[in-house]
Amino acid sequence: ALDPAIIVPGHGEPCTTDYLAEQAEIIEAWVDAVTGMVRQGVTQEEARAQRPATDPYRIGQRLFPIEDGLNTRIIDNLYPRIVERLKA
Repeated sequence: ALDPAIIVPGHGEPCTTDYLAEQAEIIEAWVDAVTGMVRQGVTQEEARAQRPATDPYRIGQRLFPIEDGLNTRIIDNLYPRIVERLKA
C-alpha cells in the first residue's frame, strides 16, 4: 500500500495527505453545485456560462488563462453523469 508523505495536486503546492479530506470537500461542492443546476432545469450550456466558483483555491497566477476552461471541463464531465444519476 502507498503511504506517501507528500502529494502533488493537479494544481497548487505539494502538500501532505491531510489535504485529501479538503480535496474531497471541493469535489463534493462541485457535484452539489452542478446537481443543483440540473434540478433547476439549467442546461449544460447555461451551466458552462455560470461556472460556479466552488474551488476555494485559485489556480496559480501563471495558469489563470486556463481556469475558465478547466471549470468548463469539470461541468462537462459532471453534468451528464448527474443527469443519468438523477434519472435512476
